[in-house]
Amino acid sequence: MKGIVLDRNSEPKIDFVSLPEPELNAGEVLVRIKAAALNHRDEWCRQGLYPNLSDGVVLGSDGAGVVERVADDADSAWIGKEVIINPAINWGADQRAQSKDFQILGMPRKGLLPNTSPSRPIGCTRSPPI
Repeated sequence: MKGIVLDRNSEPKIDFVSLPEPELNAGEVLVRIKAAALNHRDEWCRQGLYPNLSDGVVLGSDGAGVVERVADDADSAWIGKEVIINPAINWGADQRAQSKDFQILGMPRKGLLPNTSPSRPIGCTRSPPI
């Protein structure tokens, strides 16, 4: 599998590298990425303007694809579904503000710019055909 990672010691600060196939954690689905993009947040990471940067992290917060497989405890009805991935994780109960545990895919958690990416079904929304 190939992916785009942050590499601040190189120019242009990102690299296209080989990555191991991701392991699924409980409740996750594996999405075969069909469309993804570098966005302003990824550019801020590349420029060193984002907090808690970590070289080697897979970038990408925006993506869509097809659910390829599910963890043992996830709903197998997701397999084969085209989805758009919501990159927000652990927003929290207050809709007005994120929780202290809030994260966005792509930093610090691996993002959506490899060929496949683990996600939680709650972060997936059925999409029109891609």
